[in-house]
Amino acid sequence: MDIWTGGNAAKLYCLDRIAQLITQRGGRLSIADLGCGDGLHFALLLRAFPQVRYVGLDPDAAACARAKTALRGCNADIRTTPVYDVAPTANERFDVVVSFSVLEHVYQRPRYLRTCARWLQPGTVMYLNYDAGHFLARLQGNYPWRERFRDWRRRWRAMRGNEADYQAFVRENDFRTWLNDAGLAIQEEKFFNLYALKELSKAVPKERQDEYLRQWVAYELSLNSAGVTYTDRMAQWFGTRNFVLTRRD
Repeated sequence: MDIWTGGNAAKLYCLDRIAQLITQRGGRLSIADLGCGDGLHFALLLRAFPQVRYVGLDPDAAACARAKTALRGCNADIRTTPVYDVAPTANERFDVVVSFSVLEHVYQRPRYLRTCARWLQPGTVMYLNYDAGHFLARLQGNYPWRERFRDWRRRWRAMRGNEADYQAFVRENDFRTWLNDAGLAIQEEKFFNLYALKELSKAVPKERQDEYLRQWVAYELSLNSAGVTYTDRMAQWFGTRNFVLTRRD
């Protein structure tokens, strides 16, 4: 496994799968990144495969400016655009669509997933993950009034169209319902980022980081093969839920 990003087993797993697909297709692939942020997760991949076409979309103009800087010299098109109801142009087709750590920050989640579905044509695969780590304390029963008020204020602002700092836990049953309503099908599902391993990665010496990341991903893949059915309760141990999606035809 080549190391395309650090500190996050879920994103590394997805990027490794995408790199394999690029190799299978002779170095050519088109990628749409919905909620690209600063684009750093794709910087190494795009430099390693200069023929890959990358389109990154984000509503934050400052994040898009950072992405343009980070991906300068790559075949990258960064667009500042709203998160909802955006669609590819009539002549655009993408092989891969990604949405990394976005859904937990989106207020209108069914609408966002319907937007994602617009970017998928037959044969397109989508790598989507979302994080539960922001909500660990409250999942364990530690939810002080100050944090409750902060969450209430975030919801109040999001209801009025300002989602800049919104975040809320994604419940498994809700997510599956939204996927079905959006016409999306689950091809693969996994859980990643065991909190202890993620914290330990911060203490590993730089010269051993790559090997640690490989072992981390391999170990969590072995846990995923143990026949465990994921429930919301498991968010107390694993920080990220990871899916490969396709359009349901």
